[in-house]
Amino acid sequence: MNEHTLTQLMYRTLLSTRAALQAGIDKLADAVGLTLGLRGRNVVLDEFGNPKVVNDGVTIARAIESPDTMENAGTALIRQVSLLLSVTSGVNPVSLKRGIDKTVQGLIEELEKRARPVKGGSDIRGN
Repeated sequence: MNEHTLTQLMYRTLLSTRAALQAGIDKLADAVGLTLGLRGRNVVLDEFGNPKVVNDGVTIARAIESPDTMENAGTALIRQVSLLLSVTSGVNPVSLKRGIDKTVQGLIEELEKRARPVKGGSDIRGN
């Protein structure tokens, strides 16, 4: 094998490796992208024969694996980044907003139960 042929082979190998890495990244991005935004959708994961409905990217990133070694390396790269971002960013903002809304609604209902009608200053002073 001459030097020119070896260079071409290395270049082709590099291109196919890069394409496989990109394919793994794209698969993960497509799955996680479904969950983003205000109208984000849920993703169903098959965990040990039991379907699990999730809507956060880190859980999805942990679950996706490819039989192709290089594609799997691409998903692993993004998985590591997503785990680091998850640790530094904390709580999912959409889940946090839903929790706050639910808590506020519960507080409003409780305040309405405990409220006493007031007609004037004497009712406030307790006379």
